[in-house]
Amino acid sequence: MTKNRAFPYPAVLVLFALLAVAFASDCLAQSRTGPEQEQREPGLLRREYLHFKAYPHLDMAGRMVEQGRRAEAVKELDTYLDLVPDDQDARLMRLRLLNALDRHEAATEDARRLLGANPDHAEARLLLAMSLERLGDLDAARREYERAASTPGLDRDGRRLALFSAAELGRTQGLVEESERRLLALVEQDPADKEALRSLIELYRAMHRPELALTRAQALERLDPSPETRMVVDDLLKASGQFAEAEARLTARLNADPGDLSALRALSDLFVVAGQDVKALDAIRRLTQVEPTPENRERMAVLLVKNREGREAASIYAELAEQAEPGETRGRLLLAQGNALAAAGLSSQAAAAYLRAADETGKPEPLLAAALSQQQGGDVVAAAATIARAVALSDDASVHLQAGYIHILADQRGPAIDHFRSAISLGLAPEREQQARLAVSEALSAEGLHAQALDELRAARALGANGIPPLAEALLLERTGDIPGALAELQNVLSRPGLSPAQAALAHEHMGHLLVKQGRQAEAAKHFILAARIHPDDARPRLFMAATAAVQAGETAMARDLFEEYLDQGGEPGRISSAWASLGHLRARERDWASAEAAFVEALSAPDLDPRARPGLLLGLMETRIERHDHVAVIATGESLLALPDLPPEMAAQASLRVGQALARLGRDEEALQALRRSVVLDGGDPNAWRGIALITYNLRRFDEAVLAYSRALEQEDSLDARLGLGRSQAELGRPGLAVHHYLLAGPRIETLPRNEQRLYWAELGFFLDTALQFDQAAEAYGKALALGYDDETAFRLGRALRLAGRIDDAAGHIDPLDPLDPASPAARPDLAPLVLAEKAALAGAKEMHEDEARYLEEAVSRQADPELFHRLARAYEKHPRPRLDEAIAAYGRALELSETPRNHSDMGYALYRAGYFREAAQAFDSALMLEPDYLNLWQDAAYAWYRAGENETALTRFKTAIDTAPKKPVRDDAERLELERDIYGLRQEVAKLEKTFTATAFMTFHSGESGGAGTGGSEVVRSNSGIEAAFIPPVIGLRDDRLFQVLARVVWNLEKDSLSMDDRSMQGAIGLRYKPLREYNVHLGVERLFKIGRRAEDNWLLRVLGSVADGTDVRLKEPLYNYTLLYVEGAHYTDKPSRSMFYGEARQGLTLNHDDRFFFRPHVFAAARVWSPDRDKSSLYEAGPGLTFSWLFNETAYSAPRSSVEVTAQYRIGQLYNRLGSAKKSDGVFVTTVLTY
Repeated sequence: MTKNRAFPYPAVLVLFALLAVAFASDCLAQSRTGPEQEQREPGLLRREYLHFKAYPHLDMAGRMVEQGRRAEAVKELDTYLDLVPDDQDARLMRLRLLNALDRHEAATEDARRLLGANPDHAEARLLLAMSLERLGDLDAARREYERAASTPGLDRDGRRLALFSAAELGRTQGLVEESERRLLALVEQDPADKEALRSLIELYRAMHRPELALTRAQALERLDPSPETRMVVDDLLKASGQFAEAEARLTARLNADPGDLSALRALSDLFVVAGQDVKALDAIRRLTQVEPTPENRERMAVLLVKNREGREAASIYAELAEQAEPGETRGRLLLAQGNALAAAGLSSQAAAAYLRAADETGKPEPLLAAALSQQQGGDVVAAAATIARAVALSDDASVHLQAGYIHILADQRGPAIDHFRSAISLGLAPEREQQARLAVSEALSAEGLHAQALDELRAARALGANGIPPLAEALLLERTGDIPGALAELQNVLSRPGLSPAQAALAHEHMGHLLVKQGRQAEAAKHFILAARIHPDDARPRLFMAATAAVQAGETAMARDLFEEYLDQGGEPGRISSAWASLGHLRARERDWASAEAAFVEALSAPDLDPRARPGLLLGLMETRIERHDHVAVIATGESLLALPDLPPEMAAQASLRVGQALARLGRDEEALQALRRSVVLDGGDPNAWRGIALITYNLRRFDEAVLAYSRALEQEDSLDARLGLGRSQAELGRPGLAVHHYLLAGPRIETLPRNEQRLYWAELGFFLDTALQFDQAAEAYGKALALGYDDETAFRLGRALRLAGRIDDAAGHIDPLDPLDPASPAARPDLAPLVLAEKAALAGAKEMHEDEARYLEEAVSRQADPELFHRLARAYEKHPRPRLDEAIAAYGRALELSETPRNHSDMGYALYRAGYFREAAQAFDSALMLEPDYLNLWQDAAYAWYRAGENETALTRFKTAIDTAPKKPVRDDAERLELERDIYGLRQEVAKLEKTFTATAFMTFHSGESGGAGTGGSEVVRSNSGIEAAFIPPVIGLRDDRLFQVLARVVWNLEKDSLSMDDRSMQGAIGLRYKPLREYNVHLGVERLFKIGRRAEDNWLLRVLGSVADGTDVRLKEPLYNYTLLYVEGAHYTDKPSRSMFYGEARQGLTLNHDDRFFFRPHVFAAARVWSPDRDKSSLYEAGPGLTFSWLFNETAYSAPRSSVEVTAQYRIGQLYNRLGSAKKSDGVFVTTVLTY
């Protein structure tokens, strides 16, 4: 009591002093009237004597009281009362003094004596209550205060004191209602009673009723506007959540006095409580700038952490720690620094701060915090070491327990379990051991070890059932999959004595949830109902659960009754409208549309209606009105629904669907399509919406949309009409395979369709199979369609499918009877006749009757200008027994006019090429390639066409592109890969040929025997000459369509006998022209002017014809061995004297050995002849023998085949040479010829 309120010493002392003075005065008065009293009463003398004897003591006591010597006054009164014990006034005076001197045991005795003499002695009873309060007998004191307040004769101040004191003691003892009643009475008696108001404020604070405390504090502030009272009001405004008003008051104080630090501190505290951490931080910053005390800086650091400014907070803590005394204080600040760094995500720095804190304090707690930071920083090894250090520092159960919780926070359940078990083994109080085992159980359960978790839970239960959640074991049994066990455990829970209604209701509720999992909704509903009945305070949510379970169980009547009971009990905020909605659905299920509509209206008008629930309720209302076929009302309700702000997409989708359906039923198709589209765009829609969209978009020929809509419809419901619609839409998009797929999926259900729709199904399936190139299956489908009803178009399609399946005779059996030329025939229909004629043409073509084929197609294109028909007509002209190429080209031209496709251009190009129009063919190929660059073969064909047209540069570009694109050609096996490589090599050879504008050839022939004559350039080149030849191929005219024109210059000579030394006497020069007139044959014509260099040379004109036929002289990639055949002939005529002619021929036969496509060995046998006319020098010869040729190819590029070579031929020639002396001489010998071509 004395700690909670200030004792009114001044008032009491003043009262005592006044009473003492009055008593002393009274005593003096009585002493003066003593003789008169003695004359009136018997024994007066004795009493007067005692009084006389005692009086000085009483008088002295009075004087001492006046002098403030109360203890001495008490002694004088003790003496006086020993003499005059019945003097109640003196005893009262002594009582007052004893109370003032805190001698409450003696005061209590005096008060009881006074009250024994006079129970209505108000002052004595009040002083008794005060003494009892000081002695700690609060119950007795409070009772005496109450009796004093009701004692007659107590003045107003005394009564107030008694009531106030009784109220204060009641507040201290927790009798808040009684205390409140007394304090309210005091305030009502005197609204200006500031002390009563202060006590009432404290009482309301203790009762956690800040609003009432605030009201009284505001009243007190009006009476006492002191800073202390203002602070109380500010504090209560904060406590009652009136932050804005509190902020305004404190801000006003700061505005009035910017140096009011208490207001600034209070403002910071206010912002903290209000959760306005930014403002709180700003306020404490301002305070710290003015008053940078460690306390303020620490408070600022706390707020920095809350504002996620952990780095700055950590810096402040670090500075404070450095300034603090070593030990606990520094350790606390370092610990706070670690917390700030951890909050900033600086795990390693936080760990370091924690470790320093541990060094300062020597306690394990900072180590455990450091371990947690190390774990969060990924340093698991360090964390383990730190935890071990903490355990080593204090291998205490509580340390292990905290370590376990740290590991739990780090999601390291294994180590956590180990520490919890260590804590248990080290010994814990039963309550803490139970908590540890519960933690182990939860960790094991989180690890999926539910059975072990269950064991730990049961061990925890063995320590006492009070700390175990009643449903914990049932929950673990459920997690182990033992639903029956969980249900049995819940039954055990329900059978335990002492189970509160709330716990029993919770057990029934959980049983309901488990039964729902087992699909036993009807039983679940009963348990939910029991839970509601057992604990009516929580009945409403359980009634809702029961109603929901009943709905799932199909117990419509039960669910309806439960929802009605739930609503009769007032429902729950947030669920009333949904309950009405559920009730509406249930009544709708019972087809009570009027009641359902009424329920939805109730839901919409419910007082707790959540605006977010309005869309669903309007949607339910729409459903009831749909059932009542009130489509106009449905549309109006839907439009109201769609007009709601922030309408959930799924609700908007459903509303749009219903509106769309209603609009469709009213025949407003365009509006219906818009509504249905809005539905599916918002939420995917349902199959009805998608089918509606699909049907409308299909009819509008927007097939992509139809495919999407039908597909989405089928995702929801595999209906036959959606499946067939999807197939038709895929076919319209050119996807016959997908169309077939969907039609085949629909096949098993078509027997449910009428006969004419079945026939349409088979005809469409045949068409789709036909388009997918599955002609046998298409013919079968067409046949089934014809079996259900004949028509010419299906017969035509059946015939076409049979023809494409290779069954020509069967096809003719269906096509021949069709007569498109007879106007009365159904086959003459304008759309069908061209198709039938084209099919008749195809049959004629299949029988190699190309004239008939062309005739049918000519008739077909006369009826229908179709690019495909013109293309086929052109092909028929090309296949004509006498190819009609000009007509074919014209037909291709018409096809191109109608459809400029790559195929039409390319086929036009081939026709032009065959007709010899090479430039036009090349242009056609280029046009095709512009449209479709992936026509890979066309690059090569275009190159050859441009080459034949004489456009070498363009041809060269096309050849290179052909080389670049050739690797893209698909190959199926190694043989095709090799063929592709050979094609590329051939293209590179063409590039080498086109890029060749200059050639140089050096040759040298060594043979045993005598030196010959002049190097004339005739056959001696082959047999015995050496020399150098350079040839230039001029642009434009040099190479045209494999016709070659060269300008050449040559110097030849013979070697000395049996030597490689040049015989300069034989050196012969020549310049001339060479021409290859035929593109397909290697024949060259030449004219050369010979001029003399050596003295044995001559000046003359030489006319030459050269030709060769060869096999095996080319490169055959990856072919190691093949035939080698060479036939070379040459004729030459020297026009000037001495005029003469020469013929030379040589034939070789052997093998070519290919190594790495670069090195070639050609062993062979040969025969050669040279004839001179006239043979003045007897140089004609006939030779034969073996030989070996070695060739090496080099100088190639990425685009060009090797353009240079070295060839060495060694031959042993056996034969007869007639020399100029006319004597026969054997000329057998070795001839070695080396030729370098660049």
